[in-house]
Amino acid sequence: MNYTYILKCADGTLYTGWTNDIGKRLAAHNSGRGAKYTKSRLPVSLFYLEEHLDRRTAMRREVLIKKMTRSEKMTLAETKKRILLVNACVRPASRTMELARELLKHLDGSVEEVDIEKEKILPLTNAQMEKRQAACDAGITDLPMMKYAWQFAEADEIVVAAPYWDLSFPAILKAYFEQITVSGVTFKNMGDGSYKKLCKAKKLYYVMTAGGPIYEPNMGFEYVKTLVFEFYGIKDITLFTAEMLDVDGMDVAAIMDAAKTKINSFFE
Repeated sequence: MNYTYILKCADGTLYTGWTNDIGKRLAAHNSGRGAKYTKSRLPVSLFYLEEHLDRRTAMRREVLIKKMTRSEKMTLAETKKRILLVNACVRPASRTMELARELLKHLDGSVEEVDIEKEKILPLTNAQMEKRQAACDAGITDLPMMKYAWQFAEADEIVVAAPYWDLSFPAILKAYFEQITVSGVTFKNMGDGSYKKLCKAKKLYYVMTAGGPIYEPNMGFEYVKTLVFEFYGIKDITLFTAEMLDVDGMDVAAIMDAAKTKINSFFE
């Protein structure tokens, strides 16, 4: 997949480019290696994203957007819904991602994917937690380490794709939630035991597949459901599942087809 993107720089200006790996490209910009223009205006955040099937189309679109005025670019970004795909699938041929892609066909907007494994999102260390806490206490919310939190906070709709592992989900998803639960970005600690919910999204879809049965309570989904509601303020949460996929004698294709039919029926 190829992408045309607009970045918002620390000084409020906009930068347009194209890439075939948006996560890697965004990281390059924030490390100062992306472009001369953005190097002196860090940190930058993803403001707008378009997906294209080939490089030529993405490059042609980049040229057209660069000719737009700032006002036209702002309007372009505001009128297209921003959809965030949180990919917590580590297997190359992931059945969970197969269902997530089916779901995405029904969502109208610009899809931005964060591949947790590929981007090597790890649990916070003590030093990182202290650095982040000090910044939050000082009202500083533009550190490069907060980029995933801003990406999550600014999405209009969110799709989480995570297989059912060990009665919950892969550990990398928990590491991701550690990175995005930032006071002043996705929520605000009010100091009296309450939290102000800051995320823009009102809808989250959770896609899960399991080799065996999914037990009740579904601890993975229940954890995510509680977290995104209590901290981020996302009230509308829908779960799609496919289970028993690794059980001997089960018709895997039929189970997956049934799950896809359920997804498609939801949007009819």
